[in-house]
Amino acid sequence: MKYLNLASGASHFNSPPAAIEATINALKENETFYGETEGLPALREAVARLYPDEKGVKISAENVLITSGTKQALFNLFSILLQPGDEVLLLKPSWFGFEEMFRLTGTKPVYLETLPEENYTLQPELLESHITGKTRLFIFSNPGNPSGKIYSKTEISGWLQVLQKYPEIKILSDEIYDQIVFDNRETPSLLQFEDPQNKHLVVNGFSKNYGMSGWRIGYMVAPPEIINKAVHYQHATISGVNPFIQAGAVAALETPSDYLPGRIKELTQNREILCNWLSGRKEISYFRPEGAYYVFADLSRLLQQEKLQKPGLTSTAKLCELLQQELKLEFVPGERFGLPGFVRITFAVTPSDLQEALQRLENFLSGTTS
Repeated sequence: MKYLNLASGASHFNSPPAAIEATINALKENETFYGETEGLPALREAVARLYPDEKGVKISAENVLITSGTKQALFNLFSILLQPGDEVLLLKPSWFGFEEMFRLTGTKPVYLETLPEENYTLQPELLESHITGKTRLFIFSNPGNPSGKIYSKTEISGWLQVLQKYPEIKILSDEIYDQIVFDNRETPSLLQFEDPQNKHLVVNGFSKNYGMSGWRIGYMVAPPEIINKAVHYQHATISGVNPFIQAGAVAALETPSDYLPGRIKELTQNREILCNWLSGRKEISYFRPEGAYYVFADLSRLLQQEKLQKPGLTSTAKLCELLQQELKLEFVPGERFGLPGFVRITFAVTPSDLQEALQRLENFLSGTTS
């Protein structure tokens, strides 16, 4: 039986051919020495060009720092902006990797609960009610992981109006899935909003939109004062990102029409396959994802059924463990996101693997549910 991983944050798509070719050429040209800590000028400029083209806002290459993946961009920012004991506001559910970084930096996450039945909306009043004298950062992901929610300009504007009253609180938007959107939606960027207090931060990268997860390359966009501190931290820790990988990233940014439309088409079809299957099971509820490539499904009612209770499958953690051991199916249990009873399912797999996974689930549930 083939092992099917519907837990991974990496899609099945191969890296763009132009990126591979450009990287090989850079290696042949001996672009293997130390590069600029900030990143190659060509890549910083290519990133800067994205924003007028995609978001209608102009940024300078001087506001861009190339990093070894988006995780490194995040940890870099947390390290230079936060002190042990500081509090960070973030939505619940959020990507579990944030909390792992907070443990390393000694900072405290403060979660703002959002609900699928309310479209994962975060009311400005709830945001403000959790601000304390120790709050130093507010984080949101757009589109959301695991929710698949795209936060609109109106919603973000409401948060920013609150946070303008607190100049000490920086605002960080994780936009790693910003080009993976459905139904002709667009993902607003935090960079599209006025920033009179110079506290807006954006991280992004190449793992999700471009299928380059193993390349470990990302970037941050921030005000010059923060970029300068981040460059110093990066110089002291990793020196900089491999120049030949950056050459490939430039090529990926220059050729999205060669591969991105086809990937969105396949992901749209996979989303339909998964959502149609979930809709056919009355004991499972879910939020239809607007972006990214996950469904965060609520299995609470399923877990209450006697035939699952009897063998001790009383939590999504236990259910996911059994599915992995017995059916060779891997999912991320909601416990990782602080929400027992939920499970994150990726549909960034081949259509045949997705259908095979759902068939195994169907057979399993038909044998264990009434």
